[in-house]
Amino acid sequence: MKRVVFFCGWIALLSTFCCACEVKTIKEAGYDVEAIREEMELRKVKRITPAEFVSWVDEHGSEAVVALNRYLGTCLQQTTFAACKQQMRPYADSLARVHGFRYEYLDSQDLQEKVRAAKSEQEKQLWTAYLYALEQDNDLHTNVQFMKARREYWYTAPFVLYEEFREKSQAKEVVSGLWLLRFPQKEIVKRFK
Repeated sequence: MKRVVFFCGWIALLSTFCCACEVKTIKEAGYDVEAIREEMELRKVKRITPAEFVSWVDEHGSEAVVALNRYLGTCLQQTTFAACKQQMRPYADSLARVHGFRYEYLDSQDLQEKVRAAKSEQEKQLWTAYLYALEQDNDLHTNVQFMKARREYWYTAPFVLYEEFREKSQAKEVVSGLWLLRFPQKEIVKRFK
């Protein structure tokens, strides 16, 4: 008799438990499945070679610099260079968010300050070389550098005033400078596909 009561008790307990536990999927529970999938994709272990890092930075950096140069060129048709640097800040900020970098526009004065404030010998050599090239009026070329101390890839490219904007430019001063785009290594890993 005890066994029958015990057995009936277990059956009642199991049936109560089974009825009380309603199995729902994650989607039915109200979670954003796409956001979870994207987050899982971001957290996957990725093996990225140094060459792939440089290639990614070069691709995204060149796209951003072309857009920045075109915007600045368009702006220079209407106003001075100093005013354009202020006007283009919202555009450059949105571009930086899209590509995951921080940016600076550097002229020769900025480069002199960078040489003095360099945190490593590598940075000092880079800024000195660019300063020398600007002062000698040499052609500047795009460059990708990995800054070990900062764990960043730096994309540097000259400011180019395209021919279509040069004739209509309101800027009477000679505009020469350098774009510096800083890509943190973590951001590259997140965005790398």
